[in-house]
Amino acid sequence: PTGLDSARRMHFMRRLLLGVVFLNLTAIGFGSVSLYRSYRENIRAAELRTRNLAEAADKAISALVDKIDVALRNVADELEQQLIAGGIHEDRSNAFIGRQLRRVQDIDGIRVANARGEAFLGPGTSQSPHASYADRDFFAIHRDHADAGLIVTKPIVGRISKKWVLSFNRRFNYPDGSFAGVVSATVTIPVLRKVFSTFDMGPKGLMTIRTQDDLSLVIRHPEVINGKSLEIGN
Repeated sequence: PTGLDSARRMHFMRRLLLGVVFLNLTAIGFGSVSLYRSYRENIRAAELRTRNLAEAADKAISALVDKIDVALRNVADELEQQLIAGGIHEDRSNAFIGRQLRRVQDIDGIRVANARGEAFLGPGTSQSPHASYADRDFFAIHRDHADAGLIVTKPIVGRISKKWVLSFNRRFNYPDGSFAGVVSATVTIPVLRKVFSTFDMGPKGLMTIRTQDDLSLVIRHPEVINGKSLEIGN
C-alpha cells in the first residue's frame, strides 16, 4: 500500500505539473497575442501620426514656396514690362522689390542678375558690385532652358548675404524671348526651422529635409540631439 500510494502521489504530481505547465503556456500564448496586437496597434498609430505630420509639414512648406514664387513672378513680370517700355529703371525696380519683401517677410532678400550673371538689383547689390551668379548651377539652367520654371537650390552661402540660404529663382526675358537674367529669392535656414518648430513630434521625434539627389541635409528639427548637431549639407 505504501508503494501504491507513492506511485499515485507521483502520478498526481506529474499531472499537476503538466496542468501548471499547460496553464502557463496558455497564459503565455494569450499574453503573446495581446502583446503582438498591442505592438501592431502602436505601429499603426505611429505610422498614422508620421503620415499626418509629413502631410502637415508638406502643406506648410508648400504654402511658403507658393508665397515666394508669387513674389518672384511679380518681380520678373515687372522687369519684363520695363524692358518692353525701353529698359530697366534701378530705383523703380528696387522700390518694387522692397514692396515684395515687406509682403513676404520670410524672404531674406530678392536680387536680380543680368544676362552676364552680375547681381545689380536688390538689397546689398550696390555694396557688392562684383557679386556674380554666373557660376551657379541654376544660372546656367535658366540661361539654356527657357522653360526651366522655378528652381530651388541646395543650401548655399549667399554671395551677398554670406548666410546659409536656399535660393528660389526664375528666369526673366527680353521682349524677343531671349534670356535677360535671373530673379533670386533667398530664404535662410532659421526660417525653415521656424516652420518645423510648430510641430510637436514627441520626446524622440525627428523631422528632416534632405536634398533629393544626394540626400545632403537641409534642415533637422530638433537641431541638436543628445548634444550633437549635423552640419548643413552633411
